[in-house]
Amino acid sequence: MGSGQNKKSLGLSAVSGMSWGLLGGAVGKLAASMAQIYAGWVLSMEDFALFAMASSCAAVLSGLVNGGTHRILVQRAQRYDDHSFAVLLLSFLFNLVVMAALTASAAPMARLFDAPALEPMLAVMGLATLVSTPGHVLHAKLIGALKFGAVQGLAMCSHLVRHGSLALFAFLGMGPLSFVLPLLVISVTDTLLAWRVVRRLPPRRPVSMPALLDVLKDSRWVMAGACAGALVQNGDNLAVSMFADKGTLGTYFFAFQLTFAFASLLGGTLQTVAMPMLAGISDNPGRQRQAVERAVGAASLASCGAATLIAVAASPVIHGLWAGKWDAAARAVQILSLAVPAVLVSWIGKSAIEARGGWPAATCLSMAEGAGTVAAAAGGAACGGLLTIAASVAAFKVFAGLAHVAAAARCFGGKVRPSLAPVLSSYAAMLGSLAVGRVIMPESMNPMGVGGVACTALATVAVFVLLSLVLCRFGVCELFGIARQILQRPLKDSRGCTS
Repeated sequence: MGSGQNKKSLGLSAVSGMSWGLLGGAVGKLAASMAQIYAGWVLSMEDFALFAMASSCAAVLSGLVNGGTHRILVQRAQRYDDHSFAVLLLSFLFNLVVMAALTASAAPMARLFDAPALEPMLAVMGLATLVSTPGHVLHAKLIGALKFGAVQGLAMCSHLVRHGSLALFAFLGMGPLSFVLPLLVISVTDTLLAWRVVRRLPPRRPVSMPALLDVLKDSRWVMAGACAGALVQNGDNLAVSMFADKGTLGTYFFAFQLTFAFASLLGGTLQTVAMPMLAGISDNPGRQRQAVERAVGAASLASCGAATLIAVAASPVIHGLWAGKWDAAARAVQILSLAVPAVLVSWIGKSAIEARGGWPAATCLSMAEGAGTVAAAAGGAACGGLLTIAASVAAFKVFAGLAHVAAAARCFGGKVRPSLAPVLSSYAAMLGSLAVGRVIMPESMNPMGVGGVACTALATVAVFVLLSLVLCRFGVCELFGIARQILQRPLKDSRGCTS
């Protein structure tokens, strides 16, 4: 296959993967939204706060989950059969340690936070970690083979099962356990469905100590990065729990989940697609750099548009859905939405660095981001209330996203300023449109009727489109190109089979 054909094939695979990712993200967001709407009615702020505490406690051990080996398996996809059995054994060992540690720490954590419900919650989370082990290895096989259609199909099933069971357990009156019992359910269903697709377990091969050490050599960085990533996702909850009451923690956690649910799903998709695609052209740094720049341009502009709509619609939508119960979270959602674009481009930057084999650099960035997230949340909680926490965390996440893009540019030998230009211009269009919308309808941040929301949204979107055409022509061209390829071709998996 010629280089031109290979470039076209990889480009179409990337577009196909992102098309599946968008579909999976939409399904996951819909399921998560429906579950959160129902849980917001049935469960209390304290229930949300307890789950935030449990997630924060589990985050301390998250770096040990699977030993980070499944990411190494994706990077070494061409040698899957040689490494998969060793990875399976290592994953079982690490996950057994995680389960034992969570079970042993459950009672002390429950006493420390004066929350007896934490004990069974942590025990269930530990058991779910162990049961999910084979599924992670099988998923790595599909990702490494670029079978994005199958991967996203499994992800959609997982989202539907998890959020459907959350609503069911909440209906049955399980309280805070409604959040963790679905983890145990999907640990079983995800593994069974992945085996149904792959149709075979990792081939049994003799495992030598040098082979194990070869895998662990790189996975140690992945483990450290996973631990730091868990702090990025849950460290703010831990910090808030230490400086604020359960009501503030529950409201902040509710707002954070509402804001970043879709961003997390789409960010995971970006990493799933970008990592193996960029690793596949590791012998051509120029192509890698061009692919990263195009992805950053498209993702930053699209996510800024989405964040603009979230900021405009958050207050009236939250008021309408929960009849005033969660109105305190509306302002926090508006503030946190400003960090959504930065979070998405940080996933792209991290994937680009890892695709180059820069595990130490990616890990150091993640550790710095995790520590900064904890510090920002702690500072916000110590100095003020809910809005101060949201503003502090959002500001740091914007800085961290820009840092990831800059580090990726340096990794490829590129210049930092041109790499950051698409992100900064997209932010300028977003902030400009929000400012105009605020001037046109100052009460837009407060609960109002459908007509007022529609008028504000239309005016803000119109200004955003105009500013994007002026300031973000590169991102606009990339989005049009992606849309054209999606419309001209049906969704395909990596083998070209029409789905």
